[in-house]
Amino acid sequence: MAEIHPLMLELVAARKRAGLSASEVARRMDVTRQHVFNWEAGRNRPALETLVAYARAAGSVMVMQVVDAADGAALGELSPDEWRRLLR
Repeated sequence: MAEIHPLMLELVAARKRAGLSASEVARRMDVTRQHVFNWEAGRNRPALETLVAYARAAGSVMVMQVVDAADGAALGELSPDEWRRLLR
């Protein structure tokens, strides 16, 4: 069985909390239903930009946090607006 990326697990949970089907997310992203099913099953690993688009289609946003590897202290966080600027 394929290993599902932890971010995808969180996004699937967000999709389900929003009451959306995988097919609806696919429609909102303008991709095939099979793409979404493959991402959710861990058969394919989507790019970061795709994860952000999935989150948006599921009615969520992703916030990226940079953490120091040595002590786990948060070094910074990107807001949704900063994400949008990065992904242009």
